[in-house]
Amino acid sequence: MNNSLLIALIFLSAVATAQSYIKGEATLSPGIAWDSNDQSQSAAHLRYIPTWSAAQPGAQKWRLDTELAVVLTASYDSYTEDFISRASWHRAWLRLTSQRFEGRLGLQKITFGQAKLFRPLAWFDTLDPRDPRQYTTGVTGLRLRYDFPNNAGIWIWSVYDQLNIDFELGNFLETITADDQRPHTGLRLVYPLGPGEIGLSTDVAEVNALNGEKTLQQRIGIDGFWDVTVGAWFEYEHRYLHTDSVSDWAAQLTVGSDYTFGIGNGVTVTGELYTALTGDNILDDDQLVMGGLMAAYPLTIMDYLNFFAIYSPDYNLGYHYLSWQRSWDNWLVQCSLFTVTGNISPVTATLLNSAGRRGIQLTIIFNH
Repeated sequence: MNNSLLIALIFLSAVATAQSYIKGEATLSPGIAWDSNDQSQSAAHLRYIPTWSAAQPGAQKWRLDTELAVVLTASYDSYTEDFISRASWHRAWLRLTSQRFEGRLGLQKITFGQAKLFRPLAWFDTLDPRDPRQYTTGVTGLRLRYDFPNNAGIWIWSVYDQLNIDFELGNFLETITADDQRPHTGLRLVYPLGPGEIGLSTDVAEVNALNGEKTLQQRIGIDGFWDVTVGAWFEYEHRYLHTDSVSDWAAQLTVGSDYTFGIGNGVTVTGELYTALTGDNILDDDQLVMGGLMAAYPLTIMDYLNFFAIYSPDYNLGYHYLSWQRSWDNWLVQCSLFTVTGNISPVTATLLNSAGRRGIQLTIIFNH
């Protein structure tokens, strides 16, 4: 799909509408980390996202709206002494909606599933529990969604550019990338079940294996969420590759629960257990098991404490994260600390997005 043609179509469609507005978000994130030898490495990231939105005015049976956003980034790393700046599209979509239908075309955010720390169904997003704004890159394509009167729903998508897929969960991560000339086609069904819902998702795409071979990848995901005395959820993904160059299959499962204790202003505790298997057969596989615990506490109406810990017995790995966050008017400030114990390998550094033993980061966000 020609991106310039798509953006021109979105712009011309939106110009015909009567209401539009401009907003922006600026984020500054300096930080420093220390390795096992107490060698420090500092980095700073600056990101600005100006966004223009337009929509048809008034209440109508069918409504057309659009959004264009650019992400401007600059970063500096003291280890490499590199300064990198970049400008790219962040969102560029045109949407048609009614009471129960939504159709969206263009560069957009697609996310589903209930897991918080370990997310097997993060097929199209890069959400991070440490990010106060939940920033994610987008994918280009068409997504259709229809919600039935009984709260059941169906999604259909065709996506042209796909995030890298972390397939091998062994001693290192082998990355398989999608062929951006051929779309990912998928379907998601959601059905209410008791005090919650259950979802079934599937996705088929042609991907590039490590040896350059093009092969077909099939993914099936099942997830559910129920709100009873405690919140409970699960996510399961099974992936199959039609090639002999890598493992034929992979499976991931997360089960989780949360509960708010009546202590002070309310402490919300979340726990998740994650396991993954890869291999040619069940007798010759690689397995990864990780557990996570999260606690969140609102100090005041503006201040928020968040803590989570991740442990992997396979790598004797422990990760601990603590953050304080304050939000007021158009500002948000977050100060975070982290420590890592145990073995740091390429796979754990990628999973945690950190190669340091301990560190501190300050995040300042301004919206206008």
